[in-house]
Amino acid sequence: MKIRFLQWNILYTEKIENVMKFVRKVNPDIMCIQEATVNGKWNSYTDTAKWLSRKLEYYYFFLPTSKFPEGNLTGNAILSRYPIQIKKHIKIKKR
Repeated sequence: MKIRFLQWNILYTEKIENVMKFVRKVNPDIMCIQEATVNGKWNSYTDTAKWLSRKLEYYYFFLPTSKFPEGNLTGNAILSRYPIQIKKHIKIKKR
């Protein structure tokens, strides 16, 4: 079985429509994206991981990593053509 995988730091200011166009070209089975946003002014206050998952018909898991004073979040997301069976994260503490 071959799986197409995409890992991408999409940058919080990248227009989500541009991301979607590229993803449709590459056609990955699984992708990990960094700097997905929720409530960011750059994408009309959209939850970008959720928006991508709906438009591309992927399952997704989003974990916020940063909250900004304006109220928006950025974080990491996994999107997959395959169902995500377990959603779990582990925070690694600094020493």
